[in-house]
Amino acid sequence: MNKTNEPLAIWALVLGALSLIGCSLLTAIPAVICGHIGRANIRKNSMLSGAGIALAGLIMGYLSLATIPLIVAAIAIPNIAGITQQAQEAGAKRQAQLIVLVADSVRTAGFKGAWETKEQAISDIEKGITVNNTLFQVPPSSPAALKYITLQGTGENATLQYTSE
Repeated sequence: MNKTNEPLAIWALVLGALSLIGCSLLTAIPAVICGHIGRANIRKNSMLSGAGIALAGLIMGYLSLATIPLIVAAIAIPNIAGITQQAQEAGAKRQAQLIVLVADSVRTAGFKGAWETKEQAISDIEKGITVNNTLFQVPPSSPAALKYITLQGTGENATLQYTSE
């Protein structure tokens, strides 16, 4: 008696090989399915052969499926890191602009004192330079409750501190 190869075992081998050379998800899942069904058919029918062929297709299909998360991670992680960096830089720039806007508003309201130029303040914060500068100091003779506005921090963590003493 001649045994014949189980067609699903052959399909599992072909699909498993294709899954390793670039058709990953499209052929890996069918390779695994064909391999399992082919091996079950071979166990049930003594006239069928090809258990090793089906096993090879299964192994290649599972290997291909195992690499998919690694490929996705290799693509996603650098992109997520880049997006996070861009968001942090944009946040620092917005914070710097807000600080300058608030400081300008206070200055135009009549407060006198030391003031870095807008460009220098934004530049320092964007570059991540730690600053601790008193931007405005109300003259001691002023009746205003607010006496100092101080810029403190680095990058997006820079804040304006308002003090009355």
